This record gives sequence, structure tokens and C-alpha cells, in this order.
Amino acid sequence: MKVSLIPLLIIVPCQLWVIGSCDVSDNRGLQVLAAPTPKPAKPVRMSRSLLKKIEDIKGSKLTPAQEQQLHQATQKMEQNLLPSHQKFIQTVSRITGVSIAKVQESAVKPGKTGSIDKLIVNLSVIGGRSINKQQRTGIEAADQERKRQILVVRDQYSADIAKITGLKVEEVRTILPRVGL
Repeated sequence: MKVSLIPLLIIVPCQLWVIGSCDVSDNRGLQVLAAPTPKPAKPVRMSRSLLKKIEDIKGSKLTPAQEQQLHQATQKMEQNLLPSHQKFIQTVSRITGVSIAKVQESAVKPGKTGSIDKLIVNLSVIGGRSINKQQRTGIEAADQERKRQILVVRDQYSADIAKITGLKVEEVRTILPRVGL
């Protein structure tokens, strides 16, 4: 009699465990081959300057759970900045006729509120012609909308950090510009 074994798997995010096999020819059931011990979660990677500023104001270290929550809040904030940044890039591209890729190269990073003047100069060089007053007005309007959205996202991020750490929202708001956010 031929024995047909199929592996039984447990899938955990970022892990795959083969815990045994099952003889399907006679339904004898599970034979455990190995059950590895899960590895501890890797330490969270995030801005050490932000973490340090929070811990300085708080007067104590954050727990690993708080660090993880802070990391998740940071990822959420970064994700929330992308739509307004992408809309800005597309709008500037449409206004100037410069490709989205070239605008992206010249523009400030998502979440940053740098001067629009440098972008306009770069776009003039890339596009081979000066940006006219009407184009500049359109770019400035798109930039103001992008900056307004950044403030909304930062306010939510500040509230999230305050909830995680027990700090006041106002305290968190003072930290963010000092760490480049």
C-alpha cells in the first residue's frame, strides 16, 4: 500500500511552520514532525530622535508595546501624507507640462514644507522655459493645499502620539518640527 503524506502548515505573518504530516491514504491523522519556537519580534526601527524627545519630555522610557504603537502611528502618518503629495505632483505636472517623474525628482519629500521657489526654478530649467505668472499661481495654490493637508495629518499624528505616550497634544506638536516632521 502506497502512503501519501501531505504537509500540514501553520502560516503566521512572516513565518511558515511545517508542523507535521497527515497520511491521507488511511486517515490515521497527524504525525508531528517539528514545531519551532517562534522568534521574538524584531525591535522597532523608527526615528531615534523622535523617540528620545518623547522620552525626555515624558521623563521615562517607552515600553516595547508603546514603541510598537508609535512605529505603527508613524507608518500611518507616512501613508496619510502620500495622497496629497501625489495630487500635488500630478497638478504641477499638468500645469507645467513637465513629466510626473521630473516633478517628483524636484519636489520636496512628502510631509516637508520647503520653499516652492526652488521647485519653480528647477521646473523652469527642466522644462526649458520660464514658469509664467498663471502657472506660478496654480503651483502655489496646489502647494498651499498640500501644506494644509500636511497640517491635518500632523495634527492627527500628534493626537495619536499623545494617546500612546500620555503626553499632551501640545507637547507632541512642539517635538515634531525639531525632528524634521
